Amino acid sequence: MTFPTDRSRRVSRRRTLAAVGGAVLAGLAGCSDVTDQSFEATSVVLPESAREEVLLAETANESETIEREGPSGNVEVSITSHSAVYQRGPARGAPTVLEKFVSSVNQTPGSGSAINAVASDIGVDGAELSFIKGGVQVSGDQFSLVIPEGARGGDGIAPEQVMALVPGAAVGSDTVTYDGDEPGAFFPGETYFPGETYFPGETYFPGETYFPSETLSPDSPDDVRVFVPNVETVMSSVGMDGLPEGAERVDPGATIDTAGTVFVTQGDVIVTAGDVIDVPADRAFDRGVPAPLGGQPFGVGVLATPNASVAGQSANPLVGMATTDLLQRDATKRVLAATGLTDGDTVEWLGGPREVVLTEDAPSEATLLGTGTDLASFAGVVSGEDGPWAVVLSVARITDDDHVIAVGGTTRPVSTPDRVMEVVGNSGYLISEAAAPGGVPLYTPAFAPFAEFVPEVMGRLQRAPDAATE
Repeated sequence: MTFPTDRSRRVSRRRTLAAVGGAVLAGLAGCSDVTDQSFEATSVVLPESAREEVLLAETANESETIEREGPSGNVEVSITSHSAVYQRGPARGAPTVLEKFVSSVNQTPGSGSAINAVASDIGVDGAELSFIKGGVQVSGDQFSLVIPEGARGGDGIAPEQVMALVPGAAVGSDTVTYDGDEPGAFFPGETYFPGETYFPGETYFPGETYFPSETLSPDSPDDVRVFVPNVETVMSSVGMDGLPEGAERVDPGATIDTAGTVFVTQGDVIVTAGDVIDVPADRAFDRGVPAPLGGQPFGVGVLATPNASVAGQSANPLVGMATTDLLQRDATKRVLAATGLTDGDTVEWLGGPREVVLTEDAPSEATLLGTGTDLASFAGVVSGEDGPWAVVLSVARITDDDHVIAVGGTTRPVSTPDRVMEVVGNSGYLISEAAAPGGVPLYTPAFAPFAEFVPEVMGRLQRAPDAATE
């Protein structure tokens, strides 16, 4: 599986962040006690068959050799390391309407990232559904807003860059009359909401992530039907021709049963205080959770570097380096920026990295090259051109003849730089103040599939000669 790599910065940084990769290679420059020897690691890769299984594409495969003079000035030691990066491609199969909407705002080949927040949590106290006859007032704590990362930057968030999800129970009536400017349509839930996030063919639908107001808690997209007003305008805006299979047109004046229905519309047809909905740009990304989309940025990187020693002393400082320190090295930060962690030129940690527990049942171990090892997760916030980015990484390491580091990661936008660690640690982003052994808990349904998926990918990594035989 191969995806284009000659993309613009704006597109490539939304592909994924997750590779320490070649970044740590420059850390080997600290070697001093050396002899006339050469060390080279064996490459570790994700075989092509495994990439097809997990829908990842190889986007980098690099080698780097570092040579230094020894203390006498006339001997050298060389250390050759290899790294590879695999990134999530566009959404598998046909993207859902929600994924197409997010992609159209983000201007990415896959959906890219978005957050879903209760409207009142980001400063929207209420709204009127103008496409329902007579107008229906809905309290801000009864509906949520999907806001793609691409809505950041510029002078503010345009209403058409926001998608509102309003459960039928929030409108306060068993039936309503559609009063749109053009026909609307009912969509089967599975054509609108993605049911696969990481594992192809396995359904994952956290109803509480899409509908956090507790007015609706479906277990599957099949349990809801989605009503879209002014459907031709909406489909045109997201770049889709025609309606998906199973969709039914609804003419203005028709009666709509609200039970089991979710009203979904862009913000320019939702009215607040007599004008279109106004989402405060300075607060929009400080709340909510990542929307579990098939094109959510994800990637895995693997670095193999020699477990080199000279005269009984390690010649490779990386082997004994703490993971938290590794993630903060200047060389690592520069390469993380280049691989899409941020839209800025360099990575600056505004908070963290901080060891965390992703979910209550998150795996704490992984198998890497046949060896069981600890799986540690880290969270933090890094700088960006359009605003900060919250980062979640899971890291596994083993040492034999080589030291091998595998990293899986994902990201989401946040808004306020001076609140970034409050967002990470408390109630805004990853949501728990309770202590947990070994780290800070970051409980949110969106991380359940991520936490399970990372060790699945790591378990498929192989040393290059073994992978070549597949």
